[in-house]
Amino acid sequence: MTSIMLGTSASEGIPSAFCDCENCRKARAAKGKNIRTRTDFLIDEKNIIDFGPDIYAQVLREDIDLVNLENVFLTHFHDDHISLSNLMTHNSGKSVCNKPLNIYGSKEALEGIRWIFPIYKDHTHADAPDYFTHFNLMPLDPFVTYSIGGLAVTPILSSHFGFATNELGFNYIIQKGNGKKFLYAVDTGWYNAETWNFLRRFDIQLDYIVIECTYCTCKLPYHQDGHLDFENLLLMIEEFNKCAVIKKGTPIYVTHISHLNELSHEETQKYFDSLPWNLKMGYDGMKID
Repeated sequence: MTSIMLGTSASEGIPSAFCDCENCRKARAAKGKNIRTRTDFLIDEKNIIDFGPDIYAQVLREDIDLVNLENVFLTHFHDDHISLSNLMTHNSGKSVCNKPLNIYGSKEALEGIRWIFPIYKDHTHADAPDYFTHFNLMPLDPFVTYSIGGLAVTPILSSHFGFATNELGFNYIIQKGNGKKFLYAVDTGWYNAETWNFLRRFDIQLDYIVIECTYCTCKLPYHQDGHLDFENLLLMIEEFNKCAVIKKGTPIYVTHISHLNELSHEETQKYFDSLPWNLKMGYDGMKID
């Protein structure tokens, strides 16, 4: 199955519902690829990275369902990446309500979710159902490769903290059943030394990268953790090239865009086309083979 960028915005969406800044007004007027929902990445019918608050609208838009979904790979515990209220609808699916859904992530992120689960219930009645009986929380260790859902999955440490105590988010190196290998680098800023050293030792040539650029035209300090702007995105790509995990022509798909980006989708792609890398501005519904 072709992978799909179901959503490509940062936490507020584009346009942001509570914002009338120039960037949001332009997006509302231009529509098309300038309208962005919160970031999810459907790898195939069994596997997805993150499960955000816009998942229902996204699958309607793509004319697909999630009946065969088995595994959610969580990057980190922020509500634009994991929506427990949307996960609860799994129980309403007649053909899947008794089939477990596996949620993979760091042990810190999953402990945070485990703490939240009991809030989603009827607290008036002692015999209220537990909506999360059929969810398996499956902790992963960073820099270890796992075989899950027909994929080879290697979590690596990002530089972005989640809600849970001491929770440093995951990015994922994934090899699909067709042999394609990619890095999903959302959310993150400049990697720490442990992650860079791992990539230097990791004997793999990626077929593509999906990477965030939350702040685009904003100016962040060089080697900033947390998120990327255009300049730090280019620093990351140059370092990936030095680590020999990509080459000049490797496709790099950019996602997780904030409404603070002053350029439209088309203007951003024009900027990318002026650079020596094969950068592609992602958009909601973009398909990657």
